Amino acid sequence: MDGQPFFIQFSGQQASAQPPATGTIFCTGQMQNGWQYRAEATNQRFTQIRWERSGAESVVSTLRFYRNNAQGKPVYRGSFRDATEVTLVDLSGGNPRPGTQVSIGVEEWGWSRGNCRQ
Repeated sequence: MDGQPFFIQFSGQQASAQPPATGTIFCTGQMQNGWQYRAEATNQRFTQIRWERSGAESVVSTLRFYRNNAQGKPVYRGSFRDATEVTLVDLSGGNPRPGTQVSIGVEEWGWSRGNCRQ
């Protein structure tokens, strides 16, 4: 090389990677039976879901990473009152940030989409 800077140009589609969100991200929604939830992610990992419903004591489900699903989306598992299985799918693909979504499933309750914000 002659010491001069050089550039390599690639043609094709460019991926616009979003930088990881800093701080804590909250994803909120409601199940069909009236329970409202707020899933919490810190450092791109979901750690808990807080459940609230009028007339009932609030409940916290602690989440643990389970695996990535067939579409490469992180899946977390926990339980509601240590009895009912809770599943959270991070639809952002591991980079939760404002504007992304989660899918939350509770055994016998069905599934719900939650929207994320900071």
